[in-house]
Amino acid sequence: MGRESRRRYDAVLDVESGLESDLRARRAQVTPQDAGLSSCGLRRTPGLRRE
Repeated sequence: MGRESRRRYDAVLDVESGLESDLRARRAQVTPQDAGLSSCGLRRTPGLRRE
């Protein structure tokens, strides 16, 4: 990989990691009620795990 290609690649990774952290922070702020979902305790349904 050339030097200029490497710089562009690194710049894309920086943007992606920034976007990832922004999305994670935003999702952490949203509750199920904010998204129109009911809150009934546990969010996982027992018995749906595949073995």
